[in-house]
Amino acid sequence: MLMVRHVHDGRDYWTFPGGGIEAGESVFEAAKREVLEETNLDLDPLDLIHSFESDENETHCVLMQPPQMLIPPKLGGDPEEEGLPPEERMLRDVAWRLVIEVNHHPIIARVLVEAESRRRKTCD
Repeated sequence: MLMVRHVHDGRDYWTFPGGGIEAGESVFEAAKREVLEETNLDLDPLDLIHSFESDENETHCVLMQPPQMLIPPKLGGDPEEEGLPPEERMLRDVAWRLVIEVNHHPIIARVLVEAESRRRKTCD
């Protein structure tokens, strides 16, 4: 799984690349842009695999077409943090992670359950 490491508000954690949807942008366009900004990988969206709402925001998880070869991602940035020194930025690292390393995270676990459910439906 392609993941980014965030450090902010006293927390240090790995999550999916992502961010807000800009005016006039679709969920897929936003996913493609955010992955490119944060990982320098130009991946194409395949399917919306999970959506949920919380008190704070709406979250969409998009399955992206993996690259033909395992291309190493390069740490990008958040345009809102462009002028900050690296040690003050929220985005700190990017890596391909094994599912077993990250499946304990509640959002990732939820997405994996949804993805497995969709896979079973398409195989039946």
